[in-house]
Amino acid sequence: MLFNHKISLVTTCMKRADHLEQSLPTWLPHPIDEIIIVDWSSPDNVKEVIDKYQDGRIVHVSVPNRIIYDRSRSRNVGVRSSTGYFLVLCEIDIKIGVQSLSCVHSTQNILYRFVDKECSGLAGMCIITKSMFENINGYNERFEGWGREDYDLFERLTKNNYPEKRIIEGLKHIDHSDERRVMFHITKNTKQSEYSNKMLSKQYPWTNRDRQQRMFVSIVRPNTEIFQGWI
Repeated sequence: MLFNHKISLVTTCMKRADHLEQSLPTWLPHPIDEIIIVDWSSPDNVKEVIDKYQDGRIVHVSVPNRIIYDRSRSRNVGVRSSTGYFLVLCEIDIKIGVQSLSCVHSTQNILYRFVDKECSGLAGMCIITKSMFENINGYNERFEGWGREDYDLFERLTKNNYPEKRIIEGLKHIDHSDERRVMFHITKNTKQSEYSNKMLSKQYPWTNRDRQQRMFVSIVRPNTEIFQGWI
């Protein structure tokens, strides 16, 4: 990893404090400059988990009054809150191994994508530059329900001629039921919602002409005043 370039890990959470408690300790040993945790109106003790570690790199982004979990908008909010050159886009239920982030050896715009044929739960994690993310306008905010936002992001990156490098080791997925995945989604069938989003992306592709929705947030950064406002 190129330590002279700032690295931001971005994750999102809605009633997954138990997963955060397992994954966060595996993120902290890495040379990450900031860990952006987007708390999407989570009804459990996300703040307690964050406060437990008292690590100055953790940034708590709270989005109030959300009833439905929006995977794309929550992640876009996290990236807009970040300040790094590199983005580690990570699911809340992923543990990062000791050497997992050592794959990046260039400041070039490359999609580093983590894959595991035996575990689809790792499919959403990648490392890219923030400029790559911004150049394709982030995650597709037309999507509803569970699934497809990560593959759609990868497809648009490759269509924009960013080379891809696949990483096949170093991560561990925290097992959980599909009920946890769809708890705060209207559609409870993951295959149905994933297929609907796939068809939606084909009919109405997400482009730079689309506008990300601004959200009212509260951002707590260590040793700075709390920010409250629209981003």
